[in-house]
Amino acid sequence: MLKLIILSVGILYLYAAVMLTVKARLSNISWSSVLFRSLLLTPIMGYLYIIKARGSRIIKLYRYQCPRCHTVFTEKLPFCHYCAKDNIKSPLKKRVIHSL
Repeated sequence: MLKLIILSVGILYLYAAVMLTVKARLSNISWSSVLFRSLLLTPIMGYLYIIKARGSRIIKLYRYQCPRCHTVFTEKLPFCHYCAKDNIKSPLKKRVIHSL
């Protein structure tokens, strides 16, 4: 009877670790880190890692700058409208202004 209980707990432990790994993979979180923490520590640690990793997404804000007049645009344009008035089509350069 005791062996059956230990086997059941072991299967449940592995099932929880695999399910957390699948959840991490679907959420674009490092699934190998979740699997490592779930198997070697506990599935609770794997779950806490998923919660922590969700809040630390990297967000990059882009702006587009004209190399000639240095005007900054928020939307992607083929060329600077202000320079185009002078018949100069200056392509905009993409810049990362902030990374969260």
